[in-house]
Amino acid sequence: MSNNIIWTVDGKIKDGQKEAFDAVMKDLIDASRQEQGTMNYEWTIAEDQTSFHVHERYRDVESAMIHLGSFGKLAERFLEASEITRFVVYSNITDDLQEAITGLNPEYMKPFGGFTI
Repeated sequence: MSNNIIWTVDGKIKDGQKEAFDAVMKDLIDASRQEQGTMNYEWTIAEDQTSFHVHERYRDVESAMIHLGSFGKLAERFLEASEITRFVVYSNITDDLQEAITGLNPEYMKPFGGFTI
């Protein structure tokens, strides 16, 4: 098993906020692209343009914490334009990281089997 930190974010775009959502998404992607240790940061949107999914993968806990710092700078704009409906962590994480994401009401899935290439 790897030390990668993997999580997904599902959400809804608030009524009348699609343009603001698109702008903050672009800013989040630009910021995340600059983070060392961010391995995947992929956004998808439903056909009806009202719900989204983000797949995130970080090299390790430190990289995930760096991302949370970047997200924190844009979180107010993100939450004005959207609502997180589900946040799932698919990794073993430290107490510090768990505390840092508590406000996002995460669900935890522990690694159980498989491999990473």
